[in-house]
Amino acid sequence: MGTGGGAEGPASGPPFRGKGHRMLTRRRPGRSVLALLVVGAMGLVAACGDDDGGGGAAETTAGAPTSAATSGSGGSDTTAASTMPDDVDPEGILRVPTSLQSVGGAQLDPADTVINSDETWMSMIYGSLLRDTPSGDLEPWLAESVEVVDPQHIKVVIREGITFSDGTPYDAAAVQRGILRNLREPGNAGVEGGRNFAFPHLEDIVVDGPLELTFVLSAPMAGEFLQALAGRESAVPSPKSLDDGLDPSTSPVGAGPYMLEEFRTGELISVRKNPNFFEADQWHLGGIDWINAVGEAAQNGLLSGQLDLGAVSETQSGAFEGNEQFDMATVHRDFDYYVFNFCRTKPPFDDIRVRRAVQKALDREALNQGWLNGKGEVAYGFWPEGHPYFTEDSKQYAEHDPEGARALLAEAGLSEVSFDLVQPFASNPAHARLAEILQAQLAEVGINANIVFTQNYLVEFFQPQKPGALVNTGSRPGSDRVAKLFIEGFQQVLCGASDPQITEWANEIASLDPRDPKVADLYAQIDERMQGEAFTLFLVKVPLFYVWNTDKVGGEPEFTGQKGQLLYETIYVKQ
Repeated sequence: MGTGGGAEGPASGPPFRGKGHRMLTRRRPGRSVLALLVVGAMGLVAACGDDDGGGGAAETTAGAPTSAATSGSGGSDTTAASTMPDDVDPEGILRVPTSLQSVGGAQLDPADTVINSDETWMSMIYGSLLRDTPSGDLEPWLAESVEVVDPQHIKVVIREGITFSDGTPYDAAAVQRGILRNLREPGNAGVEGGRNFAFPHLEDIVVDGPLELTFVLSAPMAGEFLQALAGRESAVPSPKSLDDGLDPSTSPVGAGPYMLEEFRTGELISVRKNPNFFEADQWHLGGIDWINAVGEAAQNGLLSGQLDLGAVSETQSGAFEGNEQFDMATVHRDFDYYVFNFCRTKPPFDDIRVRRAVQKALDREALNQGWLNGKGEVAYGFWPEGHPYFTEDSKQYAEHDPEGARALLAEAGLSEVSFDLVQPFASNPAHARLAEILQAQLAEVGINANIVFTQNYLVEFFQPQKPGALVNTGSRPGSDRVAKLFIEGFQQVLCGASDPQITEWANEIASLDPRDPKVADLYAQIDERMQGEAFTLFLVKVPLFYVWNTDKVGGEPEFTGQKGQLLYETIYVKQ
């Protein structure tokens, strides 16, 4: 699976209901669809609906906060044809370029993973209890149903008859063991900072029956915790494989639609179809090879036919436009922003005047034009323009004012400032260009940025708490996007620079229904404090450009509404 723009208007739905609201379900072979209803004493309502997926020149946009809906007839958001297409190659292997070297390299063990990109292969190997859909809702996948009983309790019923690829039952005891292992046995120091911020509040998982579980939280975060049930945190290794001494980091055994065939660190992750998967008839790929190829290597591999489908950069997308051999989908997520984040407990960025000088020195529209050929958008904060949580007030902090920047430096008694600008995408030339443009803009006001490229910024920059600044991407749906930048211990909270006030607001958001008017007010307060104090600077929003070779790839690729991930069951390799 892989990884924004316009958004829908405010969500609509039935009146809020408290504890005891029944869960409505609509079934199709193997799946029911879910939407969130989380407020006060919360309930969860199942929903349904069709969403036409992306074909050529398609555009997928992450919309407004998830709304509840009633059940009805029709196909699921992620329904794939259960009949075999006429031109499918059942043994066909899809070859996908990706980065397998970022932030210490790709991980296969859910107790070791620190970055969201690992969810791509983990979801295929392990599956998950919930799953993101094209409409942006969450739906049960390996779960039959999920219900928020109250702000600190979630009831899960596992789908009957599911097994791990080794034949072991995927039951309540296995899920309890696997998820608590992920929580309590992190593989390295960076793991906890890479998790959904509600996940550490998991206090226990109670087995209520062979297929029934209750998740018990230590804080009222059930609404946000549903994201963990749809993510890497709920990837479960086979208990038999653990008992037999198999290491999930090299020999994972899961209950997902594919099984690991080969893993070469930093080079290749190869999976092949799991014939025992409960929806096996709906998955037409014989396997998937994720190959480490980024930048020019990915572009050339796709153009030459050595690779079949993948995400390309904004500058590379032009090579495929007008090429009849390829189709393209532009995929938007509401967190597709790049941020400039400070180590603000150490010089020079412990001085708010220096941070504000950087804030004023950056010309975001020039960055959009020079780096993205105008295909991106200026990012003003956590939410895109048009989103119900967006505030016009945030625009003032993105104004380019080089004279104001120089005046702030003079006020701070500094004729010039020097710092390390850390760029964690060392293997991607496009990110080198981003850093170079930022460097040039800052130099105009007397700020010298020394660009430092790294493949593992957690070890080389984050953990040693080195001074400087980091340029990185957004990667989290929900209120977890705030945790990543402001709650102590998370991946971009540099030099211990958490913020108790923003943490308090984020925790409150996690306990509320996303349509509650108070949520928009809380996000507005977060944006105002964040930008007013120049804690973190938002740069540009960058959509994803997926291209695929139509001579080799059949079906109509669809992408999930929150994370912009490819739904692999919607495509196949042609004969």
